[in-house]
Amino acid sequence: ENFAVVEEYGSCNGNLFSFYRINADQRLLQVSFSTSEDGRIFASKFESITFNSESGELKVTYYDNSLAQERSDTYIYSEKNNSFALSS
Repeated sequence: ENFAVVEEYGSCNGNLFSFYRINADQRLLQVSFSTSEDGRIFASKFESITFNSESGELKVTYYDNSLAQERSDTYIYSEKNNSFALSS
């Protein structure tokens, strides 16, 4: 699988990321997230997102203002659903 990522300004704490999968016909298909209605995720500017295309695991670090601390979530990609689901 090939993926493309678009990063947009989110706030002083972080940015918004959209993931796209490039299919066999070379078309871009937006990948959805189980925790997002608009298909984007928020990640800290000073940390990184890490994606392992072999395992389909995506680790996202962000600052949670309600908890006043950094948090990390792990998502697993499903090719069948073309989506990332929050790992339990």
